[in-house]
Amino acid sequence: MGIVEVKNVNIVLFDFNKLVLFQQRTDDSNIYPGCWNLFGGGINKNESPEEALKREILEELEYSLTNPFFMLEQVCKEGDYYGIRGVYGEQYDPTQRLVLHEGKGMGWFSIAEARNIMMGREDRKLIDIIEGKF
Repeated sequence: MGIVEVKNVNIVLFDFNKLVLFQQRTDDSNIYPGCWNLFGGGINKNESPEEALKREILEELEYSLTNPFFMLEQVCKEGDYYGIRGVYGEQYDPTQRLVLHEGKGMGWFSIAEARNIMMGREDRKLIDIIEGKF
């Protein structure tokens, strides 16, 4: 099998205390099982990154993003996987309830706490990058 290129979007959803919401992958996930990562997913054909992000977050959390802002683009490589992801940020609206529909769990972590949880290599790199962005 050759290299698979995937385009993804992820959200850094943060609260008033600058805690970031992470998703814990299921134990049978094909990449980084049981690890923590940002919510998000793939971009469908004829879909803008912002449309994909809003759709993914609505599907995964029943949460409606209102004004996500672009933070950065990150290249991710793991084995035959090569991905480019757009990372967006938005401050959490506490009037909206979060309902988990994908993954094993979710949790709010400070940047310092996030450095101590099990996550994939690219997500770990991302923590250092986003620290000063919000």
